[in-house]
Amino acid sequence: QQAHHQLQRLSTLAMALRGGATGTWEWDLRRDELQLNAAALQSLGHNAATLPRLDTPAWLALLHPQDRTRFEHAWAAHLAGNAELLSCEVRLRHRDGLWVWVLLRGQISERDAAGHAARLVGVWLDVSQQRHEQETQALAEQVFRHTQDAIVVTDPEGRIVRVNEAFCRLTGYATDEVLGRTPALLASGRHDRAFFAAMWHSLRNDGFWSGDVWNRRRDGSLMANWMSI
Repeated sequence: QQAHHQLQRLSTLAMALRGGATGTWEWDLRRDELQLNAAALQSLGHNAATLPRLDTPAWLALLHPQDRTRFEHAWAAHLAGNAELLSCEVRLRHRDGLWVWVLLRGQISERDAAGHAARLVGVWLDVSQQRHEQETQALAEQVFRHTQDAIVVTDPEGRIVRVNEAFCRLTGYATDEVLGRTPALLASGRHDRAFFAAMWHSLRNDGFWSGDVWNRRRDGSLMANWMSI
């Protein structure tokens, strides 16, 4: 009963959105015809004139080769009753030749007399921007982890919220020893108030500061560092 209500909601949603700004799709399995609404077509750079009809071969031609297996597994799992919803992220070829990430969610909306799936309906969400942001964050994370430069991240109050492995190697401090503290734990005592006043003046007015600083390691030894804040 719960699945039936969910199906009704999904079908109603797809019907309500068919002419709107949210992408929807409807696949008639008896005629092997996939219909996309205007929003879904637009996300691929198409309209009803440039992409009037899709069938299985045409769909597979749009689908990124590396995503075909993922889509087929999600499709088969739903048709077999092993997944309540068809849910899958795939790359589809845009009209300009680039790849667009799309999240497909759908469900069987109609069955034939024998109980086999006859029609599926669902929503179509362009998640390219989210994917790009995830990839950018993943790349930044790799740089943060593997750069040989020591990196310290603080909150607006100057408390350390994160350091990388290079920082730990350089200073001798373990991560859990510095979190919540301030970079003042590295203070060498070799710089006067005027030095730090000039540093903060540059940070507040220009947004950055860089220069040579004497710091002190965990074992008390001194080190000369080039710092960029």
